[in-house]
Amino acid sequence: MVNKGFRVADWQVDPSTCQISQQDKIVKLEPKVMELLVYMAKHPNEVLSRDELLDNVWVGMVVGYEALTNAIIKLRKAFADDARHPRVIETFHKKGYRLVAEVNNEQLLKVENPSPVPDELNSRKALSGLWKLGFALSLVAILGFAIWEIFYRLDSRAKLQLSPQLELPDKPSIAVLPFVNTGNNAEHSYFSDGITDDLITDLSNLSGLFVISRNSTFQYKGRAVDVRQVASTLGVRYILEGSVRRSGDQVRINTQLIDGSSGGQIWAERYDGDLEDVFELQDRVTEKIINALAMQLTEPERQLLASAETSNPEAYDEFLKGWERHWRFSRSDFSQAEFHFRNALRLDPGYTRAN
Repeated sequence: MVNKGFRVADWQVDPSTCQISQQDKIVKLEPKVMELLVYMAKHPNEVLSRDELLDNVWVGMVVGYEALTNAIIKLRKAFADDARHPRVIETFHKKGYRLVAEVNNEQLLKVENPSPVPDELNSRKALSGLWKLGFALSLVAILGFAIWEIFYRLDSRAKLQLSPQLELPDKPSIAVLPFVNTGNNAEHSYFSDGITDDLITDLSNLSGLFVISRNSTFQYKGRAVDVRQVASTLGVRYILEGSVRRSGDQVRINTQLIDGSSGGQIWAERYDGDLEDVFELQDRVTEKIINALAMQLTEPERQLLASAETSNPEAYDEFLKGWERHWRFSRSDFSQAEFHFRNALRLDPGYTRAN
């Protein structure tokens, strides 16, 4: 029987309530973030690979490395830990993470031992009783799981049908979900986020298209979603989702446009190129959406889409690093964002977006 509470450094951890506390301070964690903490606490001072953490925390789910990265960031924020001078979680580049704080996990791993029996007869009776009890519990568990699955499916359908339906705008509408970073480097999530941001910006400049803002769509980052439910919640007809894989100077963008009312795929495309071709790749995705929705662009809109903010891929990369830091909304991250923006301007003094 596993007990509920344990300690990490001077913090009390209670998985049953998804809370950590220190004196009068209480911090609430998301369930997956707590599961990650519990798993790492069971393996203190071990370097745990990203794949191991994903396999044991996000069991049966297909998520990218950014889901793990975001959970690590939230843990560090909860413990007021500094990634550059870690007291709780240490990062090993391209390897994984290690919980370096002292963990009192005796209660976490403690298992109660059965009471000793006086003689062989009692031992046999005890084993027989345990076997019968185990068999009965197994039947109850199987039956309970079957009932739970039935009600879960019915409840999911009911939620999909009964959730408030926002009225669709009187023109084509779309939500661009955060693209998944499928590369081997989890730190490249800034790049996939930047591609998503640019697509949202380009599509928002089209007067004939209603586009959901970044703040609304990025709440789904790192989550497995039902696109029909997302479309219903956000009040749009179409959902664009995709992934970005960057390896050195090679970039691959996979996208698919989905009809939010039926969940059916309208089209799916893959775009490959060098880093210096990234602007052309984005334009091809935008053009594909425009053609699929049979939109008519004005001449100023065509000129705006044809114009590039910078032709320097290195300046663009520096800008995306700064943009990712900017969205974290902390003083230290703002300072780091400014550093990257200045680098972008150094590489391309005419890059107005970085100014």
